Amino acid sequence: MQTPGPKLRWRKDREEWEIVWYDGATRRRRGTGTADHRAATDVLAGFVADQRQPSAGPCDPAQRVIAEVLAAYAQDHIPNLADPQRTIDAITPLLPFWGAMKVGDITPTLCVAYAVRRGRAANTVRRELTILRAAINHDYAHGRITRSVPVSLPQRGESKDRWLTRGEAAALLRSARSDVRSRWHLPLFILMRLYTGAR
Repeated sequence: MQTPGPKLRWRKDREEWEIVWYDGATRRRRGTGTADHRAATDVLAGFVADQRQPSAGPCDPAQRVIAEVLAAYAQDHIPNLADPQRTIDAITPLLPFWGAMKVGDITPTLCVAYAVRRGRAANTVRRELTILRAAINHDYAHGRITRSVPVSLPQRGESKDRWLTRGEAAALLRSARSDVRSRWHLPLFILMRLYTGAR
């Protein structure tokens, strides 16, 4: 049975038109970025024209620009995520360093250089490079590149657990007792948490 072609559908949660189509039995969707039906129709027409163009097939990673890889990953994944902003926040800092490079340019040395350039915590850089790796694997899975390219991740950062000193705990309790609205229940709550090791 032939699947229906791409069509527009109103997405209430984002207040914009989106394109919905089927890839075999899998339903796919892509935002148009507009709430105007006429503009969304133009986006749909461009999308249909692109779909009709013959596929060039997978290319060598040395020919695929990383910015395009990240854009394709974002278009396919972000609309379906519960917390899309987290992924957007991880993709955004990748672009200035990696965007103009090709997938085949990625080396462990460049991954270290990215970490140094970012100057952020190891876990932050690790999360960003994990998104880059996922985008490359996504590109490979969708037949855009002939092979995947490994992305080296930094070691996980050390845990940031820190216990309050006796003086800090006493200061916290004094502060809680000074507020008239909470002087009876807040200190008790804090003591319970301190003695049970809860956060």
